[in-house]
Amino acid sequence: MKKSFIGLGVFALMLSILFVGCKVSVTISLEESNGGIIVASPAFDKSGEFMKGSIVNFTAIPNEGYKVGKWKGATVSKDDPTKATLEVTSDVTVSVSFVEREKFEFEVSFSGGDGSTGSMTKQIFTEGVAQSLSANTFSKENYIFTNWVDDEGNSYTDEEEITVTKDISLTAEWSKGKSFTVGSVTFNMLNIEEVSNVTLGDNDQNNNEEHTVSLSEYFIGETEVTQELWQEVMESNPSKFQGNNLPVEQVSWYNCIAFCNKLTKKINGDDTQECVYYTDAGFTTVYESGTDVYMDMNKKGFRLPTEAEWEYAGRGGDDYAYAGSNNIEEVAWYNENSNNQTHDVKSKAPNGYKLYDMSGNVGEWCFDSSNFGQPASGNDPVTVLDPFFNCICRDGSYAGDSSSCVLAYRSSIPADYINGPIGLRLVGRF
Repeated sequence: MKKSFIGLGVFALMLSILFVGCKVSVTISLEESNGGIIVASPAFDKSGEFMKGSIVNFTAIPNEGYKVGKWKGATVSKDDPTKATLEVTSDVTVSVSFVEREKFEFEVSFSGGDGSTGSMTKQIFTEGVAQSLSANTFSKENYIFTNWVDDEGNSYTDEEEITVTKDISLTAEWSKGKSFTVGSVTFNMLNIEEVSNVTLGDNDQNNNEEHTVSLSEYFIGETEVTQELWQEVMESNPSKFQGNNLPVEQVSWYNCIAFCNKLTKKINGDDTQECVYYTDAGFTTVYESGTDVYMDMNKKGFRLPTEAEWEYAGRGGDDYAYAGSNNIEEVAWYNENSNNQTHDVKSKAPNGYKLYDMSGNVGEWCFDSSNFGQPASGNDPVTVLDPFFNCICRDGSYAGDSSSCVLAYRSSIPADYINGPIGLRLVGRF
């Protein structure tokens, strides 16, 4: 730990006390200083009169970056060095010094944790000064960096601006997953392990009562698809609210199907072999547009989640009402806090699987058709109707109320609807 001592500021309050009969005349003389000021009680400015034996209280108010030094002419409080008291008995001068506060420097060290590679230089933080953490440079094969955690369990995002009051050690936390880059845009897909006979739904939801599903292993987007990713793939941006890190919105279900195939092709050097969506049941013609959609889940391309995959991932291994908390303010942008607009992804807390915005911000299309009944159950369930007139949307949005952000809430939206706060989250089996 290092210290730097910068200087001394002195603010003097001069009290000249003259006895005239039983009265005392008090004259104040001020010396200019950057260190602080003294306030007297009873209050007086340049001069004032007090009866002999009167008690005058003084408070020293240091400027930012200073602290109270030594008092002269008055008795300093044992409990508070900014307070002093004088019993008027004779002429006296009261003064106090203001000392520039010692600036402590603290070290922030970084560890990548078990199995990681790379190194990071310690950062020096000045006490009381907000600084941004260094960007993570550790790597771990088949894992995605999610956040830092200190010895007390406090969590910090990458490059988060923090104020440090002591030396701290930060360790990287990781989630199994894969990173993909298309053009200049990198995005993360986190792993969801195979699971058997889990209960989804909520009996308080009349169109999503409790039911049992089993799911194969899959990967799901850490965030909603951002506008910069959509722009990179589709070379257009239909969103009402514009911003690279905002979720894309005002996209139809059909738009999203086309996006998934086009992203798959870009990631695979324009090869269509792993595209998931086709215009025929024989999987011979890769989907680009239109209303005929068939899904080959054996392919390793990008696609929309089934609603069972979406809800299981949204729960994050917990049993909260919302994705990551029972307190909606911690995890969701909705109509009471969003200012009626979308917000940057990852600006609220994630759920237990380190997935962001699975409650609120924008609604998210799922692949399933809507049969206006209960969701499908069983192994890797999905509801497919011909034609795809209405499809399932989950998540709630910045424009919806808190009830629409509940994880078990589901809505049915026409597949060609494009004028609403609906986007998407990617899924794949890689």
